[in-house]
Amino acid sequence: PEQDRPDPGWKARQDVPQLALKAYVPKPKGTLGGREPKKGGSHVAIIGKVDARVDILATKKASKPSQGGQMVEVFRPGEMNWLPFLQMILTAGESVLCALTFIDVTMAQRNPYNMFDVWLNIYDAIIVAFLWFTIVGVFAFVCLLAFVECLKKRLFHKIMAIRMVFSSVPCAVLGTVIVLLSEGRHPLAVVTALWVLFGTGLYCATLKVQWFQILSTRARVLVDVGLFLSVLTFCAVAIVFATGTTGDVIGRSAFECAVNSNEKMPVYIPPLQEWTCASWSESETIFRQPQNSEPIKLSCADTFVGLFGVSMNSHQVECPRGCLQLAAAESEFSATAAKVVGCGAYSEDSSVCLSAVHAGALPSTGGVTTVYGRVGLAGFTACTRNSVASQSREVADGGSSVVGVPVTGAGGRMLQSVTPRVVTSTGAVVPNAFHFNNLPSTREFVHLESFSVTASDDIGVVDGETWSRLQAVVTSRIAGVEVNSGAVRLGSYGNVELVPGGSNSRTIDSRCFLSATGVDCTEHGHAAVQLDVCQPEC
Repeated sequence: PEQDRPDPGWKARQDVPQLALKAYVPKPKGTLGGREPKKGGSHVAIIGKVDARVDILATKKASKPSQGGQMVEVFRPGEMNWLPFLQMILTAGESVLCALTFIDVTMAQRNPYNMFDVWLNIYDAIIVAFLWFTIVGVFAFVCLLAFVECLKKRLFHKIMAIRMVFSSVPCAVLGTVIVLLSEGRHPLAVVTALWVLFGTGLYCATLKVQWFQILSTRARVLVDVGLFLSVLTFCAVAIVFATGTTGDVIGRSAFECAVNSNEKMPVYIPPLQEWTCASWSESETIFRQPQNSEPIKLSCADTFVGLFGVSMNSHQVECPRGCLQLAAAESEFSATAAKVVGCGAYSEDSSVCLSAVHAGALPSTGGVTTVYGRVGLAGFTACTRNSVASQSREVADGGSSVVGVPVTGAGGRMLQSVTPRVVTSTGAVVPNAFHFNNLPSTREFVHLESFSVTASDDIGVVDGETWSRLQAVVTSRIAGVEVNSGAVRLGSYGNVELVPGGSNSRTIDSRCFLSATGVDCTEHGHAAVQLDVCQPEC
């Protein structure tokens, strides 16, 4: 009857499908829901068109129902329809953002050039889990479209509840972890985390406002906790990102290694006490910065040791025209004098300008070039190049273990300027040499071939230094010190001697040997190159 309807405005319309809901109520004109129904009381409400997104049939049996009565939430036609629609929009956006965040994080630099890349490689399970939760969220959204929007099934809240538990909440947690580990380096991860937290909080708020009376006690507690945590985490992530304090939150300062935007690996070269940069899977030619800004004018007779002493540095020099003619005509280049000793790598008492012509670094007309100091080698071979005939010289037995190279310091990254000289196990002192960086046999380079993640209890892993779990395979030739597919663990080792026993705090067994091309440290890679992701220089 008209007088028994809750609201006179609820007139039946002929053009709208009607739904009659019968519920037991305390008295004929009492409100529906919220209290124990009166025995025998009944009320019929004619409700307008049912919106499938608002599941009005999500009912809860009364605590003490009589005659099978149910508590029914009354829904006015059109009331709060925008909330489920907004929730659908947020759900679609969440699926898109989670997928884009996964692509952004995984398709970004996966080679370890900085701490975030190290985290991704060591804890890649985070990204894998994020992907699976994203897939669950996308599947749930497709179900919403198929069953709720298309088939008009009243499953909105059931699907949303499943999605919250198995997609939204895990994605929010993992997204927050990614934000903290990257120190805000991936803004898309920040947007995704905030978006998911906002959507989760809005859904909990909707349940609390619209459906709280018909929820069980356990469901009410879960809604309250979910709303509180969503708001709290949303505010925390926003504040931490805005203030740039993510590193402090996870205690990054404890091991003094901040996330940076390196796009190459910072490489330290102990024999030179210099830094350079290298890319994974590429052979990077090393061009050392000359010590002098203006080229030093040389004569044709000037030798490397006479000009620069025992030097491992690079120097820019300018040679005059006509050194080939002078070498043939003047007595200072007689047969008894050391004109050019070596082939590619030259003894330190060789003529710099003639050696440059011999190596092809300069034409016979002279010019400006850069000469590189380096450690010595077992012997120098003779060869004829560019009209210059060089001489040979034996220095020491090849294969002799290197028992002394005086490169010591206080450790760390502030290093002393000390020039190394090689001493073999037989006591022979190997003089330094020099070369030009233009020949395949002497070109200085670093090739980071590959890397692997080792166990946390592996030998060489340092407590508190997560990056030390990564071990690289490196091939390099710098200043005559070579590594051929040697294992180098990530980390800063400071000035490492080629043999143990120095003042450095880290002791590494010596397995470096004198060879025909220099000093081979394949089994002792830290003496030649060190890879330090904590250096924001590349």
